[in-house]
Amino acid sequence: MQAIENSATAASGIVKTVEQRSVETLNLVVVGMISVFAAVMLSTRWSRRSPTAGPSSAGSGSPGRPRRRCSAR
Repeated sequence: MQAIENSATAASGIVKTVEQRSVETLNLVVVGMISVFAAVMLSTRWSRRSPTAGPSSAGSGSPGRPRRRCSAR
């Protein structure tokens, strides 16, 4: 959206005001923050253990509990 606005402004020959530059900077900052958040979420997801290991220990208090539960049966 910012690229479209920039090209329209450049094509019309209008000079940007201080307010327009501030809004442009704010837009870029927000998009950057969203991109960093998405990258962190993806890297966190990819760095976890295998999907089969998570659910077995996620509901228990300790890692040994699922083993004890399986050996008791």
